[in-house]
Amino acid sequence: MLSDVEKFLAIYHSGKFGSYSTDKAFCEASGINDSTLSGWVNSKIGRISKVNKQKLCHIWNLNCDVWTETFSNTHVFVQSLERFRQIEQPADLPIDGYIIAQRDETIALSKKEEKELETLSKQSVLSIPPRLQELSSDYLFAYAGLLKAKNQAYEALMVLEVIAQRKDTFYYYFTAPIAHLKAVLLSHKSIGRWDDAIAELQFLYKVLHYHIKEPEILTLLASNLKRKATYGNNNKPLTKEDVDTELLERTLTIYREAYRTKLHLHKQGKASEFYYDAVNIAYLEKILTVIGRDEPDDESHQGMKELVEDVLTMWKPDPDNWWEVISRIELLMLIGDMSRADSELESYAHTHTIEPFEVTTTRRQLEQYIAYTDDVYAKTLDSWLAEIEKAI
Repeated sequence: MLSDVEKFLAIYHSGKFGSYSTDKAFCEASGINDSTLSGWVNSKIGRISKVNKQKLCHIWNLNCDVWTETFSNTHVFVQSLERFRQIEQPADLPIDGYIIAQRDETIALSKKEEKELETLSKQSVLSIPPRLQELSSDYLFAYAGLLKAKNQAYEALMVLEVIAQRKDTFYYYFTAPIAHLKAVLLSHKSIGRWDDAIAELQFLYKVLHYHIKEPEILTLLASNLKRKATYGNNNKPLTKEDVDTELLERTLTIYREAYRTKLHLHKQGKASEFYYDAVNIAYLEKILTVIGRDEPDDESHQGMKELVEDVLTMWKPDPDNWWEVISRIELLMLIGDMSRADSELESYAHTHTIEPFEVTTTRRQLEQYIAYTDDVYAKTLDSWLAEIEKAI
C-alpha cells in the first residue's frame, strides 16, 4: 500500500493541483519547511506530520481522507484523486436549497404491487423474484428494502445490482436512496464490506450532500470509520497500540457533525436519535485521551462532561426501549454518575423482559472500551450487565 510520502509525491508530480516553478515556490505557498520538502522528495523522511498533511490539503483543496484511504499503486491513486476534492456549499443557497434534499422519494407502486409486497412481508424468508428484468425499478427497490428488513443482505444487494444495471430514470433520480440502502447492506455483519460501505457513504456525504436530508448517513459513516480504525482489516479488535488514532479523530469529527445536525432537528420538534451520536462522542473522547492524540482540538477542551449533561437534560428516553434506556445509562457511566446508572438499570431490569442479545451487544462495546481505557466505571457497569445476563 502507498505510504503518505508516496501519496505526496504522486500528487506533487501529477500536475492536477497546480504547478510551481521551483520547490521553494511551493514551500512559500504551502508553508512547508524547505528541508522537510527536500526530505520527502529525496526519500530521506518517511512520514508526514498531521500539521503538514493539513497544510498540503489546504493548498491542494483536498479532503484529509486522502491520507487515510488505502491504495495499492500510484496509478490507481492518481486516477482516484478527484474524489477527494473539497466541495464547498454554495453561499447563495440555504442548507435546504439543494435539489437532493427537495426530491420526493415516494416509491410509485401499483395496487397489485403494493398488495404483493404486503403479502411477502408476512413471510419469514424471501427468495429472489423470478423474471427480475420484468419487474419495475420501484418494485425492486421496495423489495430490496423488504429483504433488508428480513436480514437477507446478500439477496438485497443482488436486487439493487439489477436496478444499477438498468441506468434508467429511476436509477438516476433515486441515486441517493439507492446508495444509502447499499451502504447499509454492505455494512451488515453478514457482508462486512466495510471499505465499500465507506465509499458509498462518502459519496452521499461529500458529493450529494445527502446528510442534509438523511443525517443518519453521518452516523453510519462514523460507525464504519470507527470499525476500520479499531479493527483494521481483521475481525478482531486491534490493541490500543495499533489503533489508527488519526482515523479515530476523523471518526469523532463525523460523529460531532451528526450530533449537531440531529440536535437541530430535535430542537425543531422532529424525531432524531442525537443521543446515540453523543454516546459515541463521549466514548471516543475518553479513548483518545487514554491512548494518545496528536493535539486535542478546541471541541475536546470544551468538555465531554458538559455535552453529556446537556443531552441528559434535554432528552427523555422511551422507558420501554432497552436501547434508549441503556444509552442513558452509558452516558451516566461516562460522567461517573454510577448511583443513577445503577438505579435506572435496576428499575428497568425489574419491570421489563431483557433479551440476551440486547445485553450481549451492549457488553461487546463496553469490553472494547474497557480494553482501551481500563475505566473502572465501565467495569462496574459491565459486571452489572453480566449478572443480568446470567439471570436471563
